[in-house]
Amino acid sequence: MSAKSETMIYNPGMDVRVAYPAAISRTNERLSVYTVFWMFVFGSFIGFAVETLFALAKTGQLENRSSMLVSPFNIIYGIGAVALYVGLHKIKDNTLCVFLFGMASGTVVEFIASWAQEAAFGSVSWDYSHLPLHIGGRVSLLFTFFWGVLAVLWIKALQPLFLKGINAIPKRIGNKIAVCLLVFFVLDMAISVIAVARWGTRLDGVPAANMIVTWIDNLFPDAFMERVYYNMTHI
Repeated sequence: MSAKSETMIYNPGMDVRVAYPAAISRTNERLSVYTVFWMFVFGSFIGFAVETLFALAKTGQLENRSSMLVSPFNIIYGIGAVALYVGLHKIKDNTLCVFLFGMASGTVVEFIASWAQEAAFGSVSWDYSHLPLHIGGRVSLLFTFFWGVLAVLWIKALQPLFLKGINAIPKRIGNKIAVCLLVFFVLDMAISVIAVARWGTRLDGVPAANMIVTWIDNLFPDAFMERVYYNMTHI
């Protein structure tokens, strides 16, 4: 066993040193709300970037793929990143487990997100009905495989870099930045939900009932919403 592949753990009660494989010692990383939050932020941003690049390669057009009105975040990917980080915390060195868990968690998150969007806003942002082996157009076997591959890339390549970056930030500064980001994120999400909900009722012909709704209509007109949520279709 080489020096690079083992971790020396000292037990003061026995006065001996026991060598454990590094793969085992890494599974003892401590989960914390702080780290989980940053995983969500990084995952949401990376998801936005991946979706934007995918759309650019597919259509040749630069489309907005954020799920938020202001910030460049795609929260579905943020939720997926947290699911991978927490769910694979003890077994992330097993590539097959990472791949299978990524397939399952990505598919479940995508299905729930599609259903929740349709139930809440009467709209969908993706439809896989034209692909084989789809379920209600919400998920497809092709993208299930894609989630597995993406999970391996995330766990093996990106997540270690993010964890290293998170640990490099002084905790006091990191906490302040996290709080500011959380407040901004909550406000952005609230505005996004209100604007999307009003967009749907406006398309249904519901007139503005008061000054606040009128203000929302003027601030977030249909043309603006169509530009931001390029792929959203009301059904």
